Amino acid sequence: MIRHHWIIMAFIGTGAACSSATLKKAPFLTANTLVEESTTASSSSDARPNEDLPDPVPMPTETKAPEENVSPPANISGAYLICSEMKAATAADPESLIHCGLRDEKTNNKVNIEAGYASKIWTYQASDNDNLVVSMVELPLSLEWHIAVTLKAPTLGDLQTQQDTIRFFVSVTNSAGVKFQASAPVTPTFVQWLALNGAQIPTPAAIGGTEDDGTENLYICRMAFGGESIPGKLEVHDRDSNKSNCFTTHNGTVITSQSENGDDVLAPSDVLVITQGVFDDYFEWIPSTNGLKPAQAYITGKDAVGNPLYTCRNLQADESIAEQTPGVLRPGASTCAHSYDGFQANTSYQVLAWKAGATQKIIDVQKAMPAP
Repeated sequence: MIRHHWIIMAFIGTGAACSSATLKKAPFLTANTLVEESTTASSSSDARPNEDLPDPVPMPTETKAPEENVSPPANISGAYLICSEMKAATAADPESLIHCGLRDEKTNNKVNIEAGYASKIWTYQASDNDNLVVSMVELPLSLEWHIAVTLKAPTLGDLQTQQDTIRFFVSVTNSAGVKFQASAPVTPTFVQWLALNGAQIPTPAAIGGTEDDGTENLYICRMAFGGESIPGKLEVHDRDSNKSNCFTTHNGTVITSQSENGDDVLAPSDVLVITQGVFDDYFEWIPSTNGLKPAQAYITGKDAVGNPLYTCRNLQADESIAEQTPGVLRPGASTCAHSYDGFQANTSYQVLAWKAGATQKIIDVQKAMPAP
């Protein structure tokens, strides 16, 4: 049966830091194929809404530099750019919100542009239309995204025409002055973290295990607590089937996102969802032991000093049926820790990893999108 110890702890929210920047028109790439090479993933925290953040700034366009007409920049090796619609425009509000992130091909983790290159610039290209306003803010604290872009037009029809063909670019320069570039159209989301905060579990939530003799699904969540974003398990709330609760561990103690009655949010939480295809299209569980993780492990959180945290799962102790419970794998720890009848940890576990070939599914969708 399901067993929990309820522990109410104080929540210290993580801050969100963003900066405004200018989007300028960019040249097209000559090819979109990205070669395979390791890149460093960002371990920064996920940005959350903050009233003190600057508003997006309307962006001017830019003409191509003469040298770019002669020698197009090379593709960013080992990475691909993805831009997905987070908020759709409506007839009453013809404004859409797009998030863009440069991702590692092997792991789908956010690439740390600042650490790997001397400079960077975000740009866009669209068919000629003076009615489109493009603006952006940078998201340095987001686990998944580099920028948030706002597209605005006088009417919904104007916006949709432009959004269908707009293309975004990130151009980086290394210490030797060599320029590299990646580009992407606006595509649907494929794998996404959704803010849940105790609401009902959405249908496309990623299942990470089961409990109660296989009758209850456990989903993959993460919780903001103590300056960290900690992976854990999500389940239907014990007191209200229309609500949810994220459980994880911190310093050997179980923490929860919701109060015992389900009415109060103790800590913000997100759920991992698969919005295109199914879980097996993108992820797999890879066995590991003693604190080790596979090279393609998917970053699902961060600790208080910025180290990446990973989703793992291990068997519930002292149960007649072997069932897996999602938890957290921390740097330097030898065990996967999870919440089930209190704190549990095991040196044998499985780690959530990005599946070989998953990135190509996303790139194939991008290639099918129309050009400006």
